[in-house]
Amino acid sequence: MPHAVTRIDREQLVDIYTARFHLESAGARSFDTAAQPDRQLLDRSLEELQSALASADRATQIRLDAQCHSAVVGLTGSRRLITMHKQLLTEARLAAITAGLIDHEVAVASHREFVEMLRAGQTEAACMQLEKRLIVARERLLQKLPA
Repeated sequence: MPHAVTRIDREQLVDIYTARFHLESAGARSFDTAAQPDRQLLDRSLEELQSALASADRATQIRLDAQCHSAVVGLTGSRRLITMHKQLLTEARLAAITAGLIDHEVAVASHREFVEMLRAGQTEAACMQLEKRLIVARERLLQKLPA
């Protein structure tokens, strides 16, 4: 019987962010062939995130940020990959709580830039931008996690 993860260590955090990058970049690489409803979901999630940033509701902002990342994975059309990604986001959130970083900065401009690169056919540039964003987030958490 599987056991619940209650704490994330540094090695697990690196693995979580590595897996996230591969799943999200698979979504980015699927952009051109993605079903129209999946592309619309990505656009809608980005719009909702933009709207949420006008409020002071950090919990909603963080949820919608995760929804944007999940929508990218959704471009693959694979329910299994989406489910795996949601589990990774849950574990990353646990790591943030463990590190005492309950709030994190949501940068909608970088999300929008990422989607614009995909629309322009600049898939590899978008994946590089994504990788840089995930590395920054991972390193921020690693600095706060116990050694």
